[in-house]
Amino acid sequence: MGARKRGSVPRYVPEDTRAQSTDLCVHNLQRARKNPERIFMQFHGGVYRSDDAGRTWEDVAAGLPSDFSFPLAVDPADADSAFVIPLTADSDRVTAGGSLRVYETRDAGASWSARGNGLPQQDAYLTVLRHAFAGAGEGAKLELYFGTTSGHVFGSGDAAQTWFAVADCLPTVHSIAASQRSGSGQPARRR
Repeated sequence: MGARKRGSVPRYVPEDTRAQSTDLCVHNLQRARKNPERIFMQFHGGVYRSDDAGRTWEDVAAGLPSDFSFPLAVDPADADSAFVIPLTADSDRVTAGGSLRVYETRDAGASWSARGNGLPQQDAYLTVLRHAFAGAGEGAKLELYFGTTSGHVFGSGDAAQTWFAVADCLPTVHSIAASQRSGSGQPARRR
């Protein structure tokens, strides 16, 4: 396991034992379809990218409000594109600052942009679990959907540029699955 964790830092393990530790708390891994060597990882202590199929990892969390999160999605058409929903910290698992935003990178994690158009921006202390974020399609027509532990589901039909409410008043959303709708290219559900 040592070679597979090279570059990742398990901050929840005592510092003097990190080098020999194999305790990795991986929240999510997503491989880029167009470049199978590229993998994005949402780790308990960071957001990482590997360009060599997981042999080494580079921390790409700079520019995010927090490096703690559970969900992760990638754009199948673009190996440089990924999406995360940062939470405040492992001890405070709600959206940073009470503002619900999806962060997007289009340059393999060199920079991140907040995408919150259509999402609650005040008093939105929500949690999104590791399997409650999914996508369908690709490129500009990438559809993204995520659900929260408070029973809200949000969707985007334009690769996170804008968002809309899909459902609310549901029980805790543990996972989301998405499939692209054939024909119009419009989001599968928009009400």
